[in-house]
Amino acid sequence: LSCNRPLLSRHVLWLVMLPTRLLSIAIFAVPVSAFVQTCAKPVWRRAQRTQAATAVQDTWQTRPVFLGSCVDANVPRAGCLLVGLGMGAAIAFSQALRHKRVARAAESHSLNLYRFLVKDSETLSLHEVASKEVSALRGLDALGTEALNHRNVHTIAELANWKFYRICRGLVTLDTVKEKSGSERAEMNINQALDKEWETKPLAEILEAPLSALQGLTPADNELFAKLNIKTIRQLGTWKFAQWARAICDFAEFESLDGKH
Repeated sequence: LSCNRPLLSRHVLWLVMLPTRLLSIAIFAVPVSAFVQTCAKPVWRRAQRTQAATAVQDTWQTRPVFLGSCVDANVPRAGCLLVGLGMGAAIAFSQALRHKRVARAAESHSLNLYRFLVKDSETLSLHEVASKEVSALRGLDALGTEALNHRNVHTIAELANWKFYRICRGLVTLDTVKEKSGSERAEMNINQALDKEWETKPLAEILEAPLSALQGLTPADNELFAKLNIKTIRQLGTWKFAQWARAICDFAEFESLDGKH
């Protein structure tokens, strides 16, 4: 027993000092909580409208369930705020890197298309991007590549100039201006773009027609593009990947390859 007395004494002393220590922590937590909350607010404002903002807010407002009547205790509150500050700082750091990346591109008078291209193509010139495979477009999976390759569309430039996309895009543009009645003397038509049964249909019906209503496309194309949720002429005319390809090729015409103005 004599050998265990020092150990027992230490345990008793620790238990005696525990309330004092907890009180010290609580007193210290008051200014820390205020400081953390003050510092975290601007970080939270910068992190708003991001995907992780909701997670930060949830963490910010979380209180341990075991607190019971002590839900207003400063120590747990400070802990929650510290977690929230850490998450908010991570978001702010990520945003700062993105802003720095955009700013660096702006200083070098270059476009930043990382949202539209896979990583391997982000640093290429517009001319080089236009000659890349359509799979270089971010988000265009194997199904999209298969549907386009089936029509011998392999590169971004070929997609931008694909005649069926151009026809559909033109029809969608025409639909933005609706006339109450047509001219009886009008002789314009797009008969060479449509199958015969669709030549006399009104524009509204043509836009909702399947892709096989275009001369040159077949039910097999309907099935391939249906896997991409492209089922009508209107949907092909507003397909984002074709729009991206068209924009890249349009801007490539104005690109200075030697960096001069």
